Amino acid sequence: MFEQLTQLVQQFGNDAVVRNDAIPNEQNEAVMNEASSSILSGLQKMVSEGGVEQLAGLFNGNNATNTSNPAVQQLTEQLTGNLGSKFGLSNEVASGVAAGMIPKILGSLIGKAK
Repeated sequence: MFEQLTQLVQQFGNDAVVRNDAIPNEQNEAVMNEASSSILSGLQKMVSEGGVEQLAGLFNGNNATNTSNPAVQQLTEQLTGNLGSKFGLSNEVASGVAAGMIPKILGSLIGKAK
């Protein structure tokens, strides 16, 4: 699953990270690696904290791409915080990166799982 996740981050990170002038080119790979690990750890955290129903909700309809979905929101907030603290990105830039990637990645992951 981590390999698939990493591939999706590379795929969707092009617009959100590589073409983002607010992120220095030398940080592109590290930011995308952080996105992969942040999403994976966020999903694991949901399961360990009893959020299985949140994850199950992602499989109903097209909720994985819905930014108001609680699981999508939680992962987006986590990645936003991680990008801000680890790379010094402003909240606006970090949240833009997270919002530009998380729904697309989860939507694709869920689509492949179905």
